Amino acid sequence: MSIIAQMHADRYRLLTKATQSLLGICTGLIADGQLNDAEIRFLSLWMKENDEVLLHWPGDIIAQRVTAVLQDGAITEEERKDLLETLTSLTGIHFVENGSSEPEAPATLPIDDSAPVIFVDKEFCFTGKFIYGTRNACTGTTTVLGGIVADRVGKNLDYLVIGSLTNPTWAYEAHGRKIEQAAINRAKTGKPQIVSERHWTSAIKQSAITKHQPPT
Repeated sequence: MSIIAQMHADRYRLLTKATQSLLGICTGLIADGQLNDAEIRFLSLWMKENDEVLLHWPGDIIAQRVTAVLQDGAITEEERKDLLETLTSLTGIHFVENGSSEPEAPATLPIDDSAPVIFVDKEFCFTGKFIYGTRNACTGTTTVLGGIVADRVGKNLDYLVIGSLTNPTWAYEAHGRKIEQAAINRAKTGKPQIVSERHWTSAIKQSAITKHQPPT
């Protein structure tokens, strides 16, 4: 193995280990179904001291959410509840509900993350709940990058983005109708692409890097 390949392999192992540690910490913090101020600040401090986790999904998004909660120096009950729900859904563990530390089985979603995500002049629709933030945050970022946001699955839709915190019973939820319609349209016409939040956020990072590259 070449030196460069070894460096990449070492970096991947570090990122994987950091992410596993982060999810383990989150699991411990939410085990009692509560999240107090000290625990939130501890999580923030741990991520700052282990900043390699910020380079990898979902650490980068969790850090953004924790930073937003602590930004004004006061943690509201709404912020606390939202962060607790986010971490609970992200780890896939519901101790209070079922007393189990085993992750719930993931939902079967018609996602294809092999498709490249292009923003300029492409139409996007969002469904489910997102780690990235509110629906307005998701649509705002997409618009800034040149995308067009739609509130329904129409024939011109290019991408349906499914939030990482989408309920495992998605087929029975309101947002399940969008997913089903998108899957039907894709089977008939080849579009829209149905992608995960993770794939969408990766495309955002790549667009930001490309935008700031100096011209050749």
